[in-house]
Amino acid sequence: KATTVTWNLSSPGNTDPGPTETFSQTVSSTTYILGAAGFNFPNPLPTTGTFTTTDLYNKAGIPSDEKGLGINSDPTTDHEIWHNTLVRLDVTSLRGQGINNFQFTIGSTTNGEGMDVYGSSSANTGLTKLFSDIRSEPGLYDLSGYNYYYFTYDGAQVQNGQGDNVLLASITGQSTPFGGGQNEAPLPAALPLFTSGLGVLGLLGWRRKRKNAAALAAA
Repeated sequence: KATTVTWNLSSPGNTDPGPTETFSQTVSSTTYILGAAGFNFPNPLPTTGTFTTTDLYNKAGIPSDEKGLGINSDPTTDHEIWHNTLVRLDVTSLRGQGINNFQFTIGSTTNGEGMDVYGSSSANTGLTKLFSDIRSEPGLYDLSGYNYYYFTYDGAQVQNGQGDNVLLASITGQSTPFGGGQNEAPLPAALPLFTSGLGVLGLLGWRRKRKNAAALAAA
């Protein structure tokens, strides 16, 4: 049976946890820990340049779409992910626990505000764009198989009076006990044929033994 784990990134509400934070969920006596970190970056992604840490913010506002993980330094005081800042999630240890299928939801996209998402196998290097200018909230977006994910504002200048910022609302992971998860190695193409061959050989051996037994009984 698959295990599903969901981390609500607005909790604890309206707090500055510092530049890093862990979110813990326990399912069937197993604890799953998601790591998060906040960064400023000087260059347009995916060029990484030098990332510098910045404080995260767990926002629990009203209405419901104003809830999620943002950046404390947001100049609008909305405490959301804004221009040249990002939230990075680390799922490396979760993959080691068999959690492989990840999805996320977003919040606070208003009048054209959007989010870009990147993935990488190593921290802060080798970023690949996964989503561009997503706006549908909360949505449910599938993440391909990486160990690190980066969520940033898409940089668009929307109408006056808007903050040009967004929130990462939640992330969900699921185990795949019998295969099929992200980053899992596929079976070699010849393995099913090999297994079928073993079955045929076993059947032939059984029939040969049965014929020999019948011949001995008739002698």
